[in-house]
Amino acid sequence: MRLVLLKLAAAALTLALALTAVVSAQISQECVRKCDVQRAKEIEAAVKAYPDYKDPRRLEAIDKAQDNYFDICNYKCVYPERV
Repeated sequence: MRLVLLKLAAAALTLALALTAVVSAQISQECVRKCDVQRAKEIEAAVKAYPDYKDPRRLEAIDKAQDNYFDICNYKCVYPERV
């Protein structure tokens, strides 16, 4: 009887851990999606502000949007407890 109860408890714990991982992954994906939208808006604003594709200010603005995404947003989504 004890063995059956131990197996049931282990199965319940495993299920709880798996559900926690799924919820955490969904939250992280939502965070990354929001960051992608923000990055796209920043790049679109840079393109509108500097229509000449050779303009160095346009490239700088696009680089800044990319840097913000990779440095800040990705870090925030991967390590939310550290932000």
